[in-house]
Amino acid sequence: MPCWANVSADKEIGVDRMHYWSLYFFAKFALFLNESIRFSWQLNLLLAIFVSIRFRERKWRITQNAIAAPLALALLYSESNLPPIGRAFAAAKDLAGFSPTYLFELIGRFISVTDILIVLAMLVVYRLLSSRVRFTSFAFGVIMLVPLINHFTKQQDDRAHYLATKANEAVANRKDPASLLDNFYTEERARAPIKFPAVSTEKLPFDVVLLHVCSLSWDDLAFVGEGNPAILKRFDVIFRNFNSAASYSGPAALRLLRSTCGQVPHATLYGADPDDCSLFHNFTTAGYDVRGILNHDGVFGHFAGDIQSYSGLPSPLEEGKWGDIAMRSFDGRPIYGDLSVLSKWWQDNRLNASASAKPTALYYNTITLHDGNIVAGTPGSSLQTYKPRLDKLLADFDRFISQLEASGKPVVVILIPEHGAALRGDKIQISGMREIPNPKVTMVPVAVKVIGMKANEEGAPPIFVDRPTSYSAVFTLLADIMNRDVSNLDHMQLSDLARALPTTRFVAENEKIIVMQNDRDYFMRSPEGTWINYAN
Repeated sequence: MPCWANVSADKEIGVDRMHYWSLYFFAKFALFLNESIRFSWQLNLLLAIFVSIRFRERKWRITQNAIAAPLALALLYSESNLPPIGRAFAAAKDLAGFSPTYLFELIGRFISVTDILIVLAMLVVYRLLSSRVRFTSFAFGVIMLVPLINHFTKQQDDRAHYLATKANEAVANRKDPASLLDNFYTEERARAPIKFPAVSTEKLPFDVVLLHVCSLSWDDLAFVGEGNPAILKRFDVIFRNFNSAASYSGPAALRLLRSTCGQVPHATLYGADPDDCSLFHNFTTAGYDVRGILNHDGVFGHFAGDIQSYSGLPSPLEEGKWGDIAMRSFDGRPIYGDLSVLSKWWQDNRLNASASAKPTALYYNTITLHDGNIVAGTPGSSLQTYKPRLDKLLADFDRFISQLEASGKPVVVILIPEHGAALRGDKIQISGMREIPNPKVTMVPVAVKVIGMKANEEGAPPIFVDRPTSYSAVFTLLADIMNRDVSNLDHMQLSDLARALPTTRFVAENEKIIVMQNDRDYFMRSPEGTWINYAN
């Protein structure tokens, strides 16, 4: 006897072959119309045929659903704009450490209350009408509508659809993106390594403070209404077209700390670090003491371990435990207040240092703006607390700069974010996701302040560098300043130095994806290796 129901039984009006599976296809069709997901109609059709087979015996129905459920989830994931499944599995261990509050916040970015209400309404309608309406027929109908909709609307709104319909556009372009990328890396390899001059008694030595900020881009500033924060007016040089070239913290830190050579492919970051390319090594060779301090423990994402292994840091990174705990990260670990960490370090180590002491180069990394941080007593999601945390961070930096100025010691302060927070989000990436290193994520506000420089006229405006730049420009400027006597450097001389800085074409990448600019167009290389036009 066959295990599926006979045909005559299925002719009854009350029989719905798919049962609740029809709601799966209706919900996906609604998301497709809302341009929230893609819809692979062929694969969905195969799944629909499979789940519409009627089995008489309960064990076969259970087996059928046990097979269909993971297939349906995998299909839905592949049609979404979530990161590749390989990255998701790699991050599973980290996700296990997230607080329940943050996990719910992340889920809420994917699924809104409106979505939940719509699904509940669909369930109610199904329960009321399932005995009178063959929903299976409608489910097959909406699946077959998708190729017709695609044909007539020619949707081109997200990454995977580009791969299906626009892959030939890059080839048709008169300049092949793959060749442009190869040329870019050839040019970058040809850059002469930046050399810092040795500390000399003939020139006034100065300390260097690198403020490496997680999750701060020009787009983030504009999104929260801080497009031109007041603190930037205190800096002497502002880079308004600077590409950090990375969308995640580890690679961004390695790019900064290996920045005295040209830009390298992502995979090269996790290999042997030539001394000429190590920022720390160059400082040490020039006669500096090098310190590395975090306002966190650096455990998440192996951040501290990767820096220690691949950057050439001569001494262990320090966790700024002497600072006040300002907030907690999404996994409950302490995050220390920026001013309390920096101020105490300065007072204990540099404020009263003797004139014969070596100057210090400090690398300071802060995650005060990181997604998911929890500020005690401040309600709202981490997205809602971003603006207050930003205000506090900038205020702390402002007070720290005032403290440095009051000391009378020469110091060069470099503000250089890792990448943006992706606060705005879009249909391809939800808010907070940085899988695609697009310009909204990697174009960051970089600024240089020379404390101890010859006094300028009151209110002298900052020097703006609007050409496309990256790390080579910043550290070329630093090397040029080191070649001069800071006490004799004036605004006009600094302006001349800024005008002569090298440019770097826009190329940003992570482990799987590259975004590159050519003229006014952006191209993206997908994880599959296909080049497409990318609308930023």
